[in-house]
Amino acid sequence: EVTRFIAKSVQEIIKNQFGQQAGFLAPEVKVLDFACGTGTFIDSVYELMLNPHASPLEKQKIKEKILKDIYGFELLFTPYIVAHTVLTKFLKDNGVNIASGDRLPVYLTNTLDLAPHAISQLLPNLKQEHEKALQVKQETDILAIIGNPPYFNGKSKSASKEIDEFTQDYKKDLNEKKINLDDLYIKFIRFAEWKINKSGSGVAGLITNNSFLDGVTHRQMRKHLLETFDEIYILNVHGTTRK
Repeated sequence: EVTRFIAKSVQEIIKNQFGQQAGFLAPEVKVLDFACGTGTFIDSVYELMLNPHASPLEKQKIKEKILKDIYGFELLFTPYIVAHTVLTKFLKDNGVNIASGDRLPVYLTNTLDLAPHAISQLLPNLKQEHEKALQVKQETDILAIIGNPPYFNGKSKSASKEIDEFTQDYKKDLNEKKINLDDLYIKFIRFAEWKINKSGSGVAGLITNNSFLDGVTHRQMRKHLLETFDEIYILNVHGTTRK
């Protein structure tokens, strides 16, 4: 229900704020789930794109749109495989067949790693995966970013120099001895803000931790987000045992 609610809300914003009445099906609209896991958010996007009464020609156009413009990033191999399996089956059950020569643009990658890397020619599939994901990160104009980023406030292998540098904007002029701004969900929010800023416009619909709403050391983060985005909608479900 939560992913459907967010996907539907994002589509309404795409229609009403960006003038794309076809929503996720509009030619100008590209979507990224930057922490896609087993594909629940992307599944919700597919549901909104698919019309059960669509003709074979319309379903072919939907398939082409999905293969070209609906992206997913996942760091862990098992959920990445599950996402491909589940999403391909969901499409097939709805009359959209992904042929053996096609593949869904769900990539095995660390979202927060924005730097190019030399990957051995002995691993051609992994090399191709990295290059395609990097192209989406650096070159593709994404209008909508959705997802449920991880919450983790320790040392993570997902950390990257570029995003850590961007996150310094959230720490500017803070004088506290302990600045609690290294949680992964904050870095993912910073990625979304950076990517939408890079594209020139866009919308992010995310499930996140809620500590940034009233945290003392999050004040510069809130200020930065208010300066970047024209509108911010928050539904706080108060999911914390400490308050």
